[in-house]
Amino acid sequence: MLSTALMKAKREQEMLEEIYRNATQKEEENLEDMYRMIAQKEDGENIIPRYFALKSKHNTNYLRYINEYDDRIGGFLRFSGQRLVSPYTKFEVEYSDLGKGYVHIRCCYNNKYWVRQSSKSSYIVATANQADEDLSKWSCTLFEPIYDNRQKAYRFRHVQLDQIVFLSHSNDQYNDCIVAKAEREVEVLPMVTIRKADDEIYALSTLVDWDSLFILPKHVAFKGDNGQYLSFSSPYLKFSSSDVKESSVVQEIFPTKDGNNHFCQRLTIEGKTSCLHAGAITITKESRMEVVEVVISRTIDNVEYRINDAQIYGQKVVSMGKGTAVNKTKETDTVTFQFKYEEKNKKNWSSSVSSKIGVSVTTNFQVGVPMVAKGKIEVSAEMETEYEWGETHKDKNVKEFTYPVIVPPMSKVKIHALIKQGMCQVPFSYRRTDVLRCS
Repeated sequence: MLSTALMKAKREQEMLEEIYRNATQKEEENLEDMYRMIAQKEDGENIIPRYFALKSKHNTNYLRYINEYDDRIGGFLRFSGQRLVSPYTKFEVEYSDLGKGYVHIRCCYNNKYWVRQSSKSSYIVATANQADEDLSKWSCTLFEPIYDNRQKAYRFRHVQLDQIVFLSHSNDQYNDCIVAKAEREVEVLPMVTIRKADDEIYALSTLVDWDSLFILPKHVAFKGDNGQYLSFSSPYLKFSSSDVKESSVVQEIFPTKDGNNHFCQRLTIEGKTSCLHAGAITITKESRMEVVEVVISRTIDNVEYRINDAQIYGQKVVSMGKGTAVNKTKETDTVTFQFKYEEKNKKNWSSSVSSKIGVSVTTNFQVGVPMVAKGKIEVSAEMETEYEWGETHKDKNVKEFTYPVIVPPMSKVKIHALIKQGMCQVPFSYRRTDVLRCS
């Protein structure tokens, strides 16, 4: 048996060598692609970061959620985002219990999962409240990220349909939205086929690790290597101010798509002294700057929670106590039980597009607090407090309650008090008011 198996393996090896000898250069490239796809599944190339954004290889726009105000395509996902840092372009991946590299993808704006629009549609929308791993249902939310090493980009396979997700290039309102569709099989060698699409560029997108982004505050000042702040001195920007409180020092940050891929630096040339120049190919001494936030106080108010997009998770039942009431009389009796329990609360607010630099700004929060109560989310009365984004506040209180129990004559009643604990995640919008330190 072993000898037969070895002979069979040897013949297969000889056949493969013959195929390779006869293959054209293009066929070899196709075989290399097939090998990469197999190797990537083994070496972890398909593992994607928890938070990410996608940029289309076709139109260079970012995939974004279309909010509910557009009735025709509300909830759809479209490659139309011009800005990377946006609450609509951030997505979260959750790995499936089934393994195989399968994932669920959640839109961070509304807490909903990617799913087919309906049983009759292959358009992908962010409207599913729960992850679904049932491959027999159209509501299955499983996707498989596939890395294309040659293109340095990703494509996504809808697992239930076994189809690749493409950017739709149509002439209707669904143009640039994403849709799952089949690829065709292409024979690259005798008895060797691969699945390929004529318009595969529409399926490819580069992935941006959200946690790798460095997000600057909206209003800042830049201090150069000469100890001076960058300020406006018509018609140039110069590192020439020593006072961070000067109004000409305040710079407002907003994204553009017209960069030249060079580093900004302080440059003195042709009678221009210490001007800002976007011409350094590498990080030089003159391109190093200190970022200073010019805000002295901040107020967050007008917080509006989107309760319909909230998630309740981590629910568990906890025993508070047990009791027994005995009635040895011939009359109905009422026994009141008293229970105590410790209520623990954790509160955290964060912004998906907030700055990642250390901020020593006093922030005044005027906000209600979402709480899980009776299986649903309720918002408490508004409180006012000092708070920093991402900071977790904890508190606990001892609660007491009484529960009357009717005990029939000549009987015994046992009572077991239970409470349910849970957490909630609620998207919200807010108004921010900054007071700048400039004079």
